[in-house]
Amino acid sequence: MNQTQPHTPKAQAVASRALDLDMTLEYESMVLLSKLEQVVIRLGDKMAQASPALAIEYLLQLVNDIVEFFEQPAVPTLRKLSLETLLSKDLQNYTVLQPQHITANRLDLKVLTEQGLLKQPQLFQRLSNDVLRVVNIYLSLNVKAFQTSRMIEQWRTVYAGFLKHLVKALREVQTN
Repeated sequence: MNQTQPHTPKAQAVASRALDLDMTLEYESMVLLSKLEQVVIRLGDKMAQASPALAIEYLLQLVNDIVEFFEQPAVPTLRKLSLETLLSKDLQNYTVLQPQHITANRLDLKVLTEQGLLKQPQLFQRLSNDVLRVVNIYLSLNVKAFQTSRMIEQWRTVYAGFLKHLVKALREVQTN
């Protein structure tokens, strides 16, 4: 009997395990996406659009929510990735975010403020670009953790829609 056929007990067990992992990751991803969407809604609020400082707080919250999700992976296929590691490995691609802005694996508003970064002109746009890069990397890793091609495509589409929504909210803050 050929063990690579999908109808073998071993193949069925592997497929069942993949489906279980995907269902768990999908649930956890929906919870994360709900949190992230709430932050984007706050970014779209008139108060945030009128206050770059408030919008920056929301951006940091967005990143910190994603980092928290990756600290306690719901499934073994979702690898842990610390924010410091992410920034350090790709340092040349960040204009504002740096490993020294992290405290306990979270972006620290107090550190950014103490370094005077929040008073610099054009900071919001540069920080937004850095945050978009971080968010995209983490969400891409989340998509790669799914086991089935259907779920991979579904979540790739979902996250693409989320990123468009986030970019739109960021542009509204930047133009006001």
